[in-house]
This record gives sequence, structure tokens and C-alpha cells, in this order.
Amino acid sequence: MIYKMLDGTRVRATLVADVVRFETYSFTPKLDVLSVMYLRGERAEERLSWLRALDAIRFGREYGMRGRQVTL
Repeated sequence: MIYKMLDGTRVRATLVADVVRFETYSFTPKLDVLSVMYLRGERAEERLSWLRALDAIRFGREYGMRGRQVTL
């Protein structure tokens, strides 16, 4: 999953076995990796749910979903 954040950075979440790899990067105009974090268990699930929520909010703003429910 790749999530585009408001400041233009992107977060790529990749599941490898039981570990989630979070890679934050930007294009300037080449790929510039800003940070990499590996999490497992509850912490990884928590971060994924945060990213999904942020992505749903961004989607709602971009596509005019005001007043509608977005299912995560």
C-alpha cells in the first residue's frame, strides 16, 4: 500500500512475513528515501490503521465525499 500525505511525501507499507516495513519517501525529482521503519504485532496494526484513516480523509477531500461515510 502506498499512501500520499498532504505534504507530498509518500509512505509505502509492505508486509513481509509478520513484519510491516514502512518506508517514507519523496520525489525530488528522483526517489529520495527519508526513513525506513520495521514494526510487528500491535504496533504495526496501529500504524496501518492510522495510515488508512489519513488516506480516507485525503480521499474525501480530493473527491468531495463531505458528509459521506468512508469505510476503513
